[in-house]
Amino acid sequence: MKRHQDIIDPQSWAVYESQLPGELCDAIIDHFVDLPVIAGKANAHKGHRRCGLTWTSPDTWIGPFLWKYIQQTNDRVFQYDITDTHMTEIHQLEYRPGHYYHWHVDDNISNHIQYAPPPFGVARQDITEYVRKLSFSLQLTDPSEYTGGDVQILDDVGGRGMFTIPKERGTLCIFDSRTRHRVKPVKTGKRFVLVGWVLGPRWK
Repeated sequence: MKRHQDIIDPQSWAVYESQLPGELCDAIIDHFVDLPVIAGKANAHKGHRRCGLTWTSPDTWIGPFLWKYIQQTNDRVFQYDITDTHMTEIHQLEYRPGHYYHWHVDDNISNHIQYAPPPFGVARQDITEYVRKLSFSLQLTDPSEYTGGDVQILDDVGGRGMFTIPKERGTLCIFDSRTRHRVKPVKTGKRFVLVGWVLGPRWK
């Protein structure tokens, strides 16, 4: 990890700015080209979210690659009870002009199994025993290719206010799934982002 480029808030998030090369971002986008967009699920929350959504298994090459960052960040910053076998499917989201995602948190996984299998490594009957503990967002598109689409995180607990994730391509943000965040409307162009979650036992 590029330690000199880290932006760390030990309470809520860790950001690694321009961490991944453009070639790798291109490879991730190419991975999703032939995968079906889930019809209608981009608007599952009427009026709350609008974007395109495609998902893939964490068992592909993308999952183990990301897990290295997640594990190191968890050990260094969060120290939560998580496991790589409980990494959920990975989503590529496509934001076009007018697309957005209003303020929300990721820790509730009740809607998760409506459009995909249970989290990998978790049986359907055991789904209620787990919660999303860490979320990640990887910027895949160069900021010169779109306007708008700011991703903002709100620190409700520590009182540090609102933080905007840097738009530089290859920037990886890992954050507590209980942290409120949003995607502001894209104005022009097209923005791709990779997102996913890691589960752990319910908070005690």
